[in-house]
Amino acid sequence: MTSLAAQGRNEDIEQVVNDLSRMLRSSLRVDTELISIHEEIRTIRAFISILTICYGSRVKFDIIDDHISDNIQIPKLLIQPLIENAVKYSLGIVEVAVVSISLHETADELTIVIKDNGVGIPDEVLKDLSPGTEMNFLQDVLDIGEKGIGLKNVIARGRIYYGSRFAFDIHTAMNQGTEITMILPIKR
Repeated sequence: MTSLAAQGRNEDIEQVVNDLSRMLRSSLRVDTELISIHEEIRTIRAFISILTICYGSRVKFDIIDDHISDNIQIPKLLIQPLIENAVKYSLGIVEVAVVSISLHETADELTIVIKDNGVGIPDEVLKDLSPGTEMNFLQDVLDIGEKGIGLKNVIARGRIYYGSRFAFDIHTAMNQGTEITMILPIKR
């Protein structure tokens, strides 16, 4: 916002403040860990708005969320860290970071796919995410430190909340991007 103020971009500052406010209201709710999928999508749209103001034409987003029921509940801020990582590991590698987010509902599952055109995920990182290392996930959530809250946090939170019914898949190729798929059992 300091940079926007220095540039005299008052309307953009107002938009960023509104978007941050929406994100904070969602993340700071202490009455529940669950929110409606539509509230999560509104939070994602606010985050995307901020990124678009910051990076302009260097980022492009596509959200496909047609026909998602109003009564689906998911853990708050489950999707946002994946979008943040997609942008973080795409910018600087490609001229335009392209991130697509799609949500698809079946009778008993919600499938969420986040795809980017970034650098890809190195093999040593993928190894840390393998099912054999899941016992360390809870500790990783608690020991955020310099690691950030990204991918391990999302997987850990999914495992904690949904147990073995949480499915997570990563397809990645170096310098060609990453596609992350989460399958959540629907909690209504």
